[in-house]
Amino acid sequence: MKIGFLLAPYADTPLPDLLAMLRGKYPALDCVEIGVSLYGAAHCDPPLYARDRTRRAEFEDIITGHGYSLSSLSAHGNPLHPNPEIAETSM
Repeated sequence: MKIGFLLAPYADTPLPDLLAMLRGKYPALDCVEIGVSLYGAAHCDPPLYARDRTRRAEFEDIITGHGYSLSSLSAHGNPLHPNPEIAETSM
């Protein structure tokens, strides 16, 4: 079993800084889950990485360089959001 950590709540922290903090605080973590939802994609830009292999490799190197693997990209929406336009995009 691998244990991971969802990074979305820490969108204001640069990815390298966040991974270093996690490694120091929770050394047994194996992987990270990065948010790419309507609420923001602070740590990851999937369309960019689909177009640019070099940028994708740089992204991967940041993660693996801190001893993690990427468990998933988290693309959660909120169909109950009070703004109907946001709620509709989640369905």
